[in-house]
Amino acid sequence: MGCDIPVLHLPGPTPLTSSPPVFERTPNLIIDAYRKSRDFLRAVDIDGPGVYCDPADAARFAPH
Repeated sequence: MGCDIPVLHLPGPTPLTSSPPVFERTPNLIIDAYRKSRDFLRAVDIDGPGVYCDPADAARFAPH
């Protein structure tokens, strides 16, 4: 993944602490994910092919 083109992996919302069928927090999760993605896109410096992600997610995308 990302060998030939840049791939942007956007950060998601803060992990859920409530039951998934409970939708009361949906608006807050959407706002949280939007803000994290917006901040990531403002800060990312694309310099050729590769996977670009939040540093907290970097270990998931490291070559094995």
